[in-house]
Amino acid sequence: MFAPTIIKVLKPEYSPKQIQSLVIPIFIAASVTTLAIAYISDKLKHRAGLALTGCFIAIIGYIILLNQTHVSVNARYGALYLIASGSFAALPGAWILLLNNVSGSYKTAFAMGMEIGLGNGGGFIASLSFQGKAAPFYWTGFRTTFSLMCMATGFICLYVAGLWYENKQKRAGKKDHLLYEEGDNLGDAHPHFIYTY
Repeated sequence: MFAPTIIKVLKPEYSPKQIQSLVIPIFIAASVTTLAIAYISDKLKHRAGLALTGCFIAIIGYIILLNQTHVSVNARYGALYLIASGSFAALPGAWILLLNNVSGSYKTAFAMGMEIGLGNGGGFIASLSFQGKAAPFYWTGFRTTFSLMCMATGFICLYVAGLWYENKQKRAGKKDHLLYEEGDNLGDAHPHFIYTY
């Protein structure tokens, strides 16, 4: 969202048209990366690893921008490609990771609403983090978004570890008692529902 503002700092002599012409390729690259990761994820039936790949790509971009006083303008511009491509590419895998592992209309509806609600919170955080007074380096914005990307990476790993543990419990028969206590309408808690990641 703030790519034009950041590019204006990198190229202060550029007109708004020239700045927009530098923003467009960033989002084309992000679109191609996102579609490629989503396609690969669908073919492999694997979500978490590809979501983490996107997170790591974005983290590399943030590391470059957190060291922007030591790198060239071109490297900083290239970091915007990494951040956009990685951030957008992580989304399909992370979203579907959750939706693949909930069963039942109420749980699915809640999961979708939660994902969309939390996702829209990013615009709110960004508007408070990337303020004009922070120009030209936007340290607060980059530190905040870098920290959030690292946190997302950690949460994906934690969630997958939880799924793996639950699958292990189900395969060992330690969840079979739920069939006798709750009946067959257990959704994803059913002992035969195996979580995917």
